[in-house]
Amino acid sequence: MTPVKYKELYSWPILGHSHIIKFLQTCITRDSLSHAYLFHGQKYTGKFLTTTFFSSSILCQSSNKIKPCGSCSSCQQLKRNIHPDLTLLTPEEDKKNISIEQIRNLQHVLSLRSFLTSYKIAIIDNADSMTEAAANALLKTLEEPPPKTILILIAESLTNLPRTIVSRCQTIQFNVIATEKITNWLTSQGKSKREAQIIARYANGRIGKAEILSSNDDILNSYKDRVKLLLEIIKSNTNQKFAIINSMLPKQITLSAYGEINSLLDDWLTLFRDIFLAKNNKSLITNFNLQDTLVKISDNYSYKKLIHIINNIIRSKKLIKYQVSPKLIFENLALSL
Repeated sequence: MTPVKYKELYSWPILGHSHIIKFLQTCITRDSLSHAYLFHGQKYTGKFLTTTFFSSSILCQSSNKIKPCGSCSSCQQLKRNIHPDLTLLTPEEDKKNISIEQIRNLQHVLSLRSFLTSYKIAIIDNADSMTEAAANALLKTLEEPPPKTILILIAESLTNLPRTIVSRCQTIQFNVIATEKITNWLTSQGKSKREAQIIARYANGRIGKAEILSSNDDILNSYKDRVKLLLEIIKSNTNQKFAIINSMLPKQITLSAYGEINSLLDDWLTLFRDIFLAKNNKSLITNFNLQDTLVKISDNYSYKKLIHIINNIIRSKKLIKYQVSPKLIFENLALSL
């Protein structure tokens, strides 16, 4: 039997995750698709991009071209986000959870026959944000899925999903990609070696983050400015610390602002991990362009103190999920430095 050459059948321009891609492509080729998949892993690791090419290849109508072909009517509808057999579910605007009403509407859509006599596919992004009632409702669909229906759940962590949901899905973990791979990819896209190294380190193995940073200088410069302010906080007195924190926080703390605040905590976490690494493993520092500064700062901290600060930041990220006052959180963090 001649082995299937998947590279000749599919066109998925995705960096890394070769074992995942081969597995999913095999599922399509052998018509052995599961009724439910759960893609989980850190944000920006390529989960959604992989979902896009996976679902596009399933729905592609081409019989003699590479999938997705990009030219059949199904591919054209997918490009315009109007494909009748593909549904994308995310938390409603200004709400942090997927509600039971959204799941019930999805169940109704999935109960209808396919418009193009194909599969019906539902993508649930941020699946770990479902309310308990929504998760329980979805469980019924997972237990008794309509024929030719595929559910793809995307989540950062499995801990916020009921075990009953996880156990009924084909779980696939997306890990970070080697920094060297991202660096090489960025240089192939026209970035200088130095630029590529800086972006790859900032991305910390997340290819999606690297793409965002490489395509938008403002985002990269904004990150650098935030890191500079965090360094200022470390060496300032209490009043100065609080003043800098006030300048960094959003003026109005809306639901969407909590995402910005969580990103700021991520920056802070990365910085203090770098300070920790500066004491013993400089080669792994994310902000390697600030290595000399970080080494000097690390001399002022013991390992025990740095671990205490890092744990405080991790706890603060959990508190943000419960919408505790950001100002209070950051001021307490500043006092612990």
